[in-house]
Amino acid sequence: MTCKRTARRPPETVRLTIDSLAFGGDGVGRDAAGRVAFVPGTAPGDEVTAEIVEEKKGFARGELVRVVRPGARVEPPCPRFAAGCGGCQWQHVALAAQRAAKEDIVRRALRHVVPAEAIRPIAAPSPPLGWRRRARLRFRRGTLGYLARRSHELVDVDTCPQLEPALDAALAALRAIPLPGAGDVELLLTRRGEVHVAVDGPEVRAADLAPLLGRAGIAGIVVRGETFGAAEVDLGDGDAPFWAAADGFAQASDAGNDLLRALVREAAGAVAGRRVLELYAGSGNFTRDLAGADIVAVEESPAAAARLARNARAGVRVGGADVPEGPFDVVAVDPPRTGLSPGLAAKLAALAAPTFVYVSCDPPTLARDLAPLVAAGYRAVWAQPVDLMPQTFHVEVVAALRLAVT
Repeated sequence: MTCKRTARRPPETVRLTIDSLAFGGDGVGRDAAGRVAFVPGTAPGDEVTAEIVEEKKGFARGELVRVVRPGARVEPPCPRFAAGCGGCQWQHVALAAQRAAKEDIVRRALRHVVPAEAIRPIAAPSPPLGWRRRARLRFRRGTLGYLARRSHELVDVDTCPQLEPALDAALAALRAIPLPGAGDVELLLTRRGEVHVAVDGPEVRAADLAPLLGRAGIAGIVVRGETFGAAEVDLGDGDAPFWAAADGFAQASDAGNDLLRALVREAAGAVAGRRVLELYAGSGNFTRDLAGADIVAVEESPAAAARLARNARAGVRVGGADVPEGPFDVVAVDPPRTGLSPGLAAKLAALAAPTFVYVSCDPPTLARDLAPLVAAGYRAVWAQPVDLMPQTFHVEVVAALRLAVT
């Protein structure tokens, strides 16, 4: 019996003009038939040929073949970008086009829940390069760097123009000691120039890294719970110590975090003597900006909650995972990329706090979470997009909502 062989379809090549950039990094264009195609490595205004690699209902995904006529393209400042490093997605896109794309992404995501006139022009507090005070790299078989774009392969990174210079120097010092096996490295830089290092790898011995202490500003090293030097460092970004660690969360940019804190203060308004509920409080980054209020700060992570308790000032009570009973005058949330946990938005809407502050790193989940709040009578007074992380597709949004008085 002879089996029939199914002939493979030849690759389909299309010509596109890239109209916009999508959240996630891809350029978006339409072919001659009007089909939407997502193509990484493209910039707004590019006229390109692309090979279709995946067909979906209503759209396709392609790979860039050739730039026929460039649009808002620039020469990437880092040679590792051309080698496929996934630490950035938009180094090939002109900075003004990056910012316009991020504002457009926010406007499109929030169009059903925030009035267009309430969305402010994007703010850009971080410099184009050298802004990163916090970084996470991976190591494997002697290579230390970032994952390649759309791959599990590692791109070796000996220096990174996105890092603040002091953090780049610490990376160079770390590379001088080979890390066995595979794992993660996290770095955190304070405003005093101190660097905290956390290494997670089953084959790494803490004693091997101990000689790094004191080099390139390295003030503390944590290897799977074993600590050399400081277990935590003071970020030095306030009028009181704020304790943080490399293996805990901190915003990636100093200037960007300063602006986010100012926006939270603006959105919350005068809080002295008022009752505030803060969820996803982390180590207390925004809790300190609500000082003077009676605050219930909720954080699920035990390590972050312990640090929150250390950073908290008078009038702050640290809670676990449950939403406490109201009433509250202000509710503030800063959830992860996945947004509020299922059903939480409705619970928070039921508290009927007059002021609601939402800090988001994902415009689509922000829109999803605001919908039940808007349905419950909240109105977005303003939403501020922030280009916290240039050369990437990431964009932060702070939204200020007020409960309509009936």
